[in-house]
Amino acid sequence: MLHKPLKYLEPLVMALLRGMQNRFGKELSFNCAISDKIVAAVSHPYFMLRWLPEDRKEQCRHLFVDAVKRLDERSRSTVNRERC
Repeated sequence: MLHKPLKYLEPLVMALLRGMQNRFGKELSFNCAISDKIVAAVSHPYFMLRWLPEDRKEQCRHLFVDAVKRLDERSRSTVNRERC
């Protein structure tokens, strides 16, 4: 898998890759269970969609738009309840 120049560092690199997969496996797989993390990252002005692979950008854009719509609906229903 790794090139020859990493002959002595290969165990370290493999351990780091396994650690990243263990720690961030769900996030890297874009599991629906972590949609709140995706929405948070997409809504941040610095990150927006630039960190996403091209094949995931549209999916994450929809997650963000849906989250904003749900938030808007909740705030409208709260305002309507306060008026009554």
